[in-house]
Amino acid sequence: MNDDSVLGRPKRILWIITGSGSHMRCVANIICEIVEASIRVDLGFTGAGYEVARMYGVHAKLLDCVASAGEIYLEGWSKSFWPLVGRVAMRYYHLVVLAPATSNTVAKIVHGIADSLASAVANQALKANIPLIILPSDVAEVNVTELPCRVDRDKCTGCGVCVEVCPVSAISLYEGKARINLLACIGCEKCVHSCSFGAISCWDKVSYRTSMIDLANLEKLKGFKRVVVVRNCEELRNKLRFDRSENRS
Repeated sequence: MNDDSVLGRPKRILWIITGSGSHMRCVANIICEIVEASIRVDLGFTGAGYEVARMYGVHAKLLDCVASAGEIYLEGWSKSFWPLVGRVAMRYYHLVVLAPATSNTVAKIVHGIADSLASAVANQALKANIPLIILPSDVAEVNVTELPCRVDRDKCTGCGVCVEVCPVSAISLYEGKARINLLACIGCEKCVHSCSFGAISCWDKVSYRTSMIDLANLEKLKGFKRVVVVRNCEELRNKLRFDRSENRS
């Protein structure tokens, strides 16, 4: 569905982030832009979504810009996400956004499975007739994504400088080479700037192929009423360029 008429300026947005590195950094910028436009954004992270946001260096930025005016939900940190789903059912939010959305999340939405924060929120938004914008991680047969920080072992000399500068002790030496623990990494890039051999890089772009099953699910999702599927951050930003003069109660 591509009907822009459903996307008037919302008073409250619920934004769910899932565990996909695709679009993660540009999505964070868009969220903060919306908050700066005086629109309330409540932010929900799936368990993997929070880990990936931290890994890609945007979790602190998101917490800072959203916490000033909205609420933050972390799947797995509270006993249940169902109270949040209940807010969606009561139409507390005028718009729900899932970005980035993994193929697993898309598949659950298409097949009516609601057993996670992202899928339950989407399922309830559909039932409540709330506009839903989704930015899937896999939108074409061939996609481009960004990689988290990594070490080129062929270039690494094992000098240990990166180990010393890492503020969260995410880097260690293994077999004489630096190794990054991505579950601890916060994507600060201090290791990149400290390495005089160019052995560490962050956000390298790579292409990958999408499975036929995921492409079929995406086509089904596009047919859902009140659902807008966008292909990239540029399209997402365009859909969210609300007229500042509009308001909704």
